[in-house]
Amino acid sequence: MTSLTILRRCLSDTRGAAAIEYALIAALLAGAIIAAVGGAGQSVLGLYTRTTAAVQAAIPGSVSP
Repeated sequence: MTSLTILRRCLSDTRGAAAIEYALIAALLAGAIIAAVGGAGQSVLGLYTRTTAAVQAAIPGSVSP
């Protein structure tokens, strides 16, 4: 078997194509989820910061951060 025959056989083999496609889709979904969770985390952090400031402002004699 020559190297050209081996190369042709490898290029025409599509058995693993579906697995690779599913892996790429899973990677894209994971990236989207990470981006969404990161954005939501920043929003929640801002909410807690504003709430803390409002509570501390409402308590007489409290020290602001």
